[in-house]
Amino acid sequence: SDKLPVIGIILHNFGKYGIYLYYAAGIATINDAILALLSFGSAASRTFFRMGYDKSFPSIFAKKVKDNPIVASLAVSAIMVALPLLIMHYITVETAFIFLGTISALGGLFIHVSANFSLIRIGLRRGRRLISRTKKGIYSYINGFKEVILALVGAIISSIVLVYSAYSTVSWYTLLFLVWIVVGFILSEVKAITLKTSDDMMDISKEGRILAENLMNIKVMDARIPGLDVIVGINDPLRSALEKLLSKNIPYAIVLDENMKPVGTLYVIDILLLPKDAIDRGKVNQMHLEKVVNISVNDEVTDAVRILKENNVNILSIVDGAGKCTGTITEREILLKLASTDKPAVE
Repeated sequence: SDKLPVIGIILHNFGKYGIYLYYAAGIATINDAILALLSFGSAASRTFFRMGYDKSFPSIFAKKVKDNPIVASLAVSAIMVALPLLIMHYITVETAFIFLGTISALGGLFIHVSANFSLIRIGLRRGRRLISRTKKGIYSYINGFKEVILALVGAIISSIVLVYSAYSTVSWYTLLFLVWIVVGFILSEVKAITLKTSDDMMDISKEGRILAENLMNIKVMDARIPGLDVIVGINDPLRSALEKLLSKNIPYAIVLDENMKPVGTLYVIDILLLPKDAIDRGKVNQMHLEKVVNISVNDEVTDAVRILKENNVNILSIVDGAGKCTGTITEREILLKLASTDKPAVE
């Protein structure tokens, strides 16, 4: 170990204190190795448990004893003990250390890149909302999108290090790592296709078919609850819009222009994040509005369910032939209508 540059620097370049720093570095290294073993083992056992729970692994891994994932923990512990011993049976300890360390480092860098891109997506959405509440300017954009900037820099650095590490290491180490990633992707796709196929082929009972047919005959105007409509004007004060939302305990409202046509969706969280004076003085037209999704007054409840799912929204604006808003319908109203639908009597 004395041949390692960092060890030599610590031992020989700090005078009489070098020997103390040498032992301190050794203790820190051992401590870090123990903590890494415990943390990775804990994370791996939770991963095994979750994959057993969603049937990616055999369900035995999801078995709990006193609310603890005992089977998953035992399996991971056995693997962590057996795998190094098995590898060292065929190659030297030094080669095994380098091999496992390389695979671990490449995997960690891959996870860092994925996490950074996820943060970019979240930061873009959050940044757009923050920008809508402040004065436009370079500082506002930097402050609003600071998470995006941080994640982008991190993604670039992690990607460069990942590519350089994969290129500079032993080729079959990199090949094994890439094969591992590809196999994992293929297995996840096979699982998704299998589950989707089984859901599509699920047998629907006679009672279920009758209930579905009854729902197909219900118009959205019959399912909506007029008292739950939350509609605000584009020029309404923010304070009145907020009070209307809170009074009905609904987190979103459809915004209409002067011609009673829907132009966007206002979320209560965007108002609550504003300073009090901005809420008191502001108007709805100063806020960032999310997209509005419309549905015709002649459409059925089943159409509303499909449109809500396809557009990933929680509220629809019901419009007439002229495109004017006549009300709203939400997931909650559809569920209430479904619950109130008479259960068919099947012999």
